[in-house]
Amino acid sequence: MKGPQIEFSKGLTKALCALSFFKQRHGRIPRYKKSKRRVPVMVSHYREYARVTRRYIQEARRAGFRGSIVKAVFKAYHEEALRREVKR
Repeated sequence: MKGPQIEFSKGLTKALCALSFFKQRHGRIPRYKKSKRRVPVMVSHYREYARVTRRYIQEARRAGFRGSIVKAVFKAYHEEALRREVKR
């Protein structure tokens, strides 16, 4: 079952994207697609993902987002729950 679709502000969406890229920056992938080695050479996306993270943080700040991502998400879910209570 899928949860409710919640509309986040543009700044919060950008901040969540930044957080996602930041958490995945140490992910390992093979360096070559068709490596013949028994143990393929692995590399991380650290530099690229860190750059993308910085860009998303800048976009979130330009959109007016400041503060804690966790508190903003909880606030959005709470407001959605109140909105659903009013509709009943």
